[in-house]
Amino acid sequence: MIYPYRGLSVEGDSKGEWQYGYLIQDRGKSFIINEVIEVTEQYITIGSWCHVNSESVGRFTGLFDKNCREIFEKDILYGNDGEDFWDIVEFDETQAKWVRKDQNLNELDLSDNITELKIVGNVFENPKLLEVADDQ
Repeated sequence: MIYPYRGLSVEGDSKGEWQYGYLIQDRGKSFIINEVIEVTEQYITIGSWCHVNSESVGRFTGLFDKNCREIFEKDILYGNDGEDFWDIVEFDETQAKWVRKDQNLNELDLSDNITELKIVGNVFENPKLLEVADDQ
């Protein structure tokens, strides 16, 4: 099963690790849950949950890179069309579609040439990749 969200844990042993599942946001905090055990009109029993950094929460795009890895919001994609380029995955609210933005903030449809692109990181764990892209 592919979960629709991910976020970086801010809790104990799992701090800094990606958590995958469903998103719940409450009073400015974000939680990723993995399993619903029981639901009634009065309550919901969750199998596991984790408090995550709200800034790091990203949605699964429904697409895969050339290595069949799931592409999430804020992933950094690498490609080469004669020269190297790095794009950031974002959701364009005005067009209601997934896009990839280059270092000049030009938008391309995420599905264009997706089988030729690969995930090399994300903006949270690998911000230096974007600095390399700017130097090109």
